[in-house]
Amino acid sequence: MYGMYFNLVFLVRRLIFAICIITFRAMPFLQIQIVVFTVSMSVAYTGQFQPFVTRFTNWVEIINDCFILVYSYHLFVFTEFVQPRSTHVTMGWSAVSVIGLCILFNVVILMVTTVKNGIWEGRKKHFIRV
Repeated sequence: MYGMYFNLVFLVRRLIFAICIITFRAMPFLQIQIVVFTVSMSVAYTGQFQPFVTRFTNWVEIINDCFILVYSYHLFVFTEFVQPRSTHVTMGWSAVSVIGLCILFNVVILMVTTVKNGIWEGRKKHFIRV
C-alpha cells in the first residue's frame, strides 16, 4: 500500500535537497549529512515497501541508491575538516570510481534487458506467425 507513495517520497527527497542547498549554504557538512540521511531513508523505503512492479526493478533502484549513498560518504572528505590535499585527490579518484561503477552497472542492466526483450519479442513474433 505504501509503495504507491514512491513518487511523493521521490519529490520530497529532491525538495529537501534543494532547500538544504539554499538554506545551509555556509554549512557543507550539514548539507552532506542531510543528503546521506535522505538517501538512507529512500533505500529503507524502497527495501521495505517494494514500490515498483517487478522485484528486479526494486533491486536496481536500491543498488542505484546505494551507489549514491557511497558517493555521498565521499563528500565528507571534501569539506574543510580534512586538511591534507593528497587525501582529497585520493578520495576524488575513489569517488570517480564509484560513479564509473554506477554508470557501468546501469549500462549493463540496459543492455541485458534490451537483449532479453528483443529475444522475447522475436520469439513471440515467431510463434504468432506459425
